[in-house]
Amino acid sequence: MPDVNISGVDSNKFDDAGTRITTLNDSLSEQKEIINEAKTSLDNDAVFAGPVADSCMEKLTEAYSNIELITDHFTTIKSYIDQAIINYNNADKDAEQLFLNIKDNGSLEIVKGSPLVVTGNKTQDEVYAFLVKQGFNSAVISGIMANIAVESAGFQVAVDGDGGTSYGLCQWHAGRKSKLKNYCKENNLDVNSVEGQLSYMMYELKNDYNSSVYEKLKNIPDTKQGAYDAASIWTYNYEVPANTDSQAAYRGKSASSKYWDLYGKKKST
Repeated sequence: MPDVNISGVDSNKFDDAGTRITTLNDSLSEQKEIINEAKTSLDNDAVFAGPVADSCMEKLTEAYSNIELITDHFTTIKSYIDQAIINYNNADKDAEQLFLNIKDNGSLEIVKGSPLVVTGNKTQDEVYAFLVKQGFNSAVISGIMANIAVESAGFQVAVDGDGGTSYGLCQWHAGRKSKLKNYCKENNLDVNSVEGQLSYMMYELKNDYNSSVYEKLKNIPDTKQGAYDAASIWTYNYEVPANTDSQAAYRGKSASSKYWDLYGKKKST
């Protein structure tokens, strides 16, 4: 999932790319019309009645669907290019944080946030990508990641704790565990997935658990010290583990060293 780096780049190259995509889309639209005509002809021709006709119709329908998917992708990419041009012309300081995200279902979306980092730990990378999409800066992400790493014993999703009374990446306990499961069920999400659990985490942050945590995180500076502070805030106000003081210090140190080095060291500290 590439991030845009447009410093020193001739914006005419973006215009050229946009024009080429428009041309390709026009050509694909023509192909869709040809397929529709073929389907109509096949459907009306009694000679081709039967299994052969059904198979041909299925292939034509599949081809039509594939072309529609491609044109949707091209439309998204064109929007991405158009935004890159705007960022370039306006000297947008966030221009290098615009990137395309390929979703699990194959569709594309434009995301603005920290460029993604891939570690090879699938769950850790999914957690990071999810947090980026929420608009958190690198310091906050480092703080949350440091907490989740401890709570989930190294980014395990379907993990029990506290004798089976706690569960998941954030070790939701007792009533919160039940609310997690109910939320996922009501929103057609898999409770054993990163998306399901972290969607509930965001619901808690913005609603009924402790919304003040969310407000505090939004004001954390994107610095190494900010990473420490974010981890501490999260420990004290969201996780609230046993030995809170020592855990806040431990997780803060982890956030400002290990995770800041991974996700935020490229920024000014």
